Amino acid sequence: MPPIVSIVLASVFFAFYRLLLGEYGIPFTGGFVAGYATYLCVHYSVHAFPPPKNFMKVLWIHHALHHYQQPDAAYGVSSPFWDHIFRTMPEKRGFSVKTKSGYIDDRHDQIEASH
Repeated sequence: MPPIVSIVLASVFFAFYRLLLGEYGIPFTGGFVAGYATYLCVHYSVHAFPPPKNFMKVLWIHHALHHYQQPDAAYGVSSPFWDHIFRTMPEKRGFSVKTKSGYIDDRHDQIEASH
């Protein structure tokens, strides 16, 4: 997003939160901006890097399903929590997708889990 658009949006959110929450709108806006920045970093990482070989691989698989196979499911980027709540969890067994950062494949994990 262009910096000027980010500044305008941040100002609008700040004014809204300040109006709604009074003096508590200042730290709330800071937390909101920090949370959104964290989301952006995770989203960028999921697209730019191959999945790690640790517990975070689940997030890469979850998000890859949304972009490359099931656009009507798996909206969560940093957590599948809301996908459970809104019942938008994808079917995700036995797939392989080619992303910009390489292949994401859970078939290998499925074979290991069955042994």
